[in-house]
Amino acid sequence: MIIIGGDGTIAEVVNGMFARRDRQTLPIGLVPNGTSNDICRSLGINNFDQSLDFILKRETLPIDTIRVLLDTDTASGLPEGPERMEKCRYMMAGSCLSMPAKIASSAKSIGLCSCANSLVSFYKGISFNFEEDNYRIAIDKLHIGDQRGQEVVSTGLLVVSNGKYINGGAMFNPYSVINDGLIDITWVHDPAYSGYWGLSGLMKKASA
Repeated sequence: MIIIGGDGTIAEVVNGMFARRDRQTLPIGLVPNGTSNDICRSLGINNFDQSLDFILKRETLPIDTIRVLLDTDTASGLPEGPERMEKCRYMMAGSCLSMPAKIASSAKSIGLCSCANSLVSFYKGISFNFEEDNYRIAIDKLHIGDQRGQEVVSTGLLVVSNGKYINGGAMFNPYSVINDGLIDITWVHDPAYSGYWGLSGLMKKASA
């Protein structure tokens, strides 16, 4: 199955395949034709010719996915078919919480003013520090708050990534690999890094 499109198209096709009632999965070929093409870039597919070279070789490569459950603790008992995707989604590139998510959710299109509204949201992220959110975070069944003597952990940025590039071409974790069998988490709890410039400086330090 050949997917021609960007990250959103790839994610929708993969989620639809995993929701099939017959549970059949198919190998997929990727042709980048989106805005940022983060998934393809993480796989080294940077243009149309490279994608055709991979497809013609007929070699398959496993790609990590992250299952996200929405308002449910287990996938057991969830319906099959399109209804399943309301409670169970598979993330291909990455997902952000706190500061980046707030910028993205506020940058909504409003008629002919979509560009101006997006600029307002962007400059809000640059100019101000966002209030931190509180999460209960457990990694490999180890609760992070227990180590800090806290029930919840103050968080300015939480990114679960599956490759170097996520969300519009941004590189949050230069060490993340899309097919190494590992999920990477970038967690920032220092208020000094809650704003856009603080985050940018942190990413430069991580890349150095």
